[in-house]
Amino acid sequence: MDQDKGASAPRRDALKLGLSAGVGVGVVVMAGIAYSQSTKLSKDSVKYTDAGNIEGKDCDDCSQYVPGKSGNDPATCKIVEGPINPHGHCIAFSPKPKG
Repeated sequence: MDQDKGASAPRRDALKLGLSAGVGVGVVVMAGIAYSQSTKLSKDSVKYTDAGNIEGKDCDDCSQYVPGKSGNDPATCKIVEGPINPHGHCIAFSPKPKG
């Protein structure tokens, strides 16, 4: 019976080590996701302009558009830094889903 306990100990240790490594990797991955979600693109990098000239492709037609909380608050974008004009435009435009 002592041999069974001795034989299972290395397996338990390996399992513990594997779980610890898995948890560590998970924490690193989640930290990377949180960092990437909090980092926005610059207006220059997406060629943002305050006045778009393509019908139906203004910022307020985009799925990334976030209206201001009140009429006085500026609109923002989920992926572009800083305030944006609802009638602006950039190359990251993604149409709102129809529905």
